[in-house]
Amino acid sequence: MLQKIFLFFILLFGSNHLLAQKDSVEKIMAFKITDYIKPLTYSSTVVQIFNPASVPVAVREKQLGVLYHCYNSATRLNTAMIGWGRCNLVKGDYYYFGIRLQKMQQPYEGNLLYLMVKVPCVYDGLLLNVMNHAIQFTNVFGDNFMKRSDIFTNTKKDKENMLDSMLSGIRYTANAMFQQMPEQNQILTKVKNYLQPCCLPEEMILSCPLNI
Repeated sequence: MLQKIFLFFILLFGSNHLLAQKDSVEKIMAFKITDYIKPLTYSSTVVQIFNPASVPVAVREKQLGVLYHCYNSATRLNTAMIGWGRCNLVKGDYYYFGIRLQKMQQPYEGNLLYLMVKVPCVYDGLLLNVMNHAIQFTNVFGDNFMKRSDIFTNTKKDKENMLDSMLSGIRYTANAMFQQMPEQNQILTKVKNYLQPCCLPEEMILSCPLNI
């Protein structure tokens, strides 16, 4: 009898463990910081991110994050690491991180805070892994192709439909521009490489000191 009870609990906890593994996975996700930036000292500051309830991602208190510059067409190309820190305060959908700054680095609104978070176990496709970097796709009219929360319910078929829609938009734009400026239809002979060698966000999160 004791053996049967023992076996029952093994199967019970084993099945719960398997279900937990299937329900969620760990992913690196980027969140744009808001305009709430409060310097503490010359080498530390507080930044804020907004994570609405519609996005099924749990940001925990004491969560470790790494802050990066974000490319902006209005500024010089800079995707360097700004600093790292932990979530020290949660107020509703707003999360406050104390960031230890790298030398000569300062955060600005729209910079990307990378976190390793648990997300629902969904189709791990192209759109999920691109939009994880807080990248949003818009059509020729400036409207979003999809909301960020949609990537957690998308299937492979949804992804294919979305890519087909994007491709149609690109073709529409190309044809319209060709009609207006046919002389601009030229073959590119030289392409500059604007990529900068840098440490990946997940590598930085794993290598950051824990006593911050």
